[in-house]
Amino acid sequence: IIIESGSVYELHKDGDEVFCKCFKCAAMKLVVTGGKSAIDIGETLSLHVELRDWQDTPISDRNQKIIVSVSREESDPVLLALEAVGGQAEFDFMSNSAGTFLVQAVADE
Repeated sequence: IIIESGSVYELHKDGDEVFCKCFKCAAMKLVVTGGKSAIDIGETLSLHVELRDWQDTPISDRNQKIIVSVSREESDPVLLALEAVGGQAEFDFMSNSAGTFLVQAVADE
């Protein structure tokens, strides 16, 4: 395994000769948790965003901007800028209408 330019690669070798450098995953990911998959109209759901490394270990030494996008079915997304402090950020979600919502988080890297 090697980490290069924000990606994790797996090296396949035959003796000392590398015959394949295969992409495995991103070196860092964002995990959004909230504990519920359904809420009532008007109910507030606290969501937690955490930076983790490729082995799912929290990255607590990073402060980073995170953009959260919340969209409902065919509507335009609502964007929220968060500042992850110590690799973590939180926000509250609430809707005044029924439907299925998609929550996505993106970091600068």
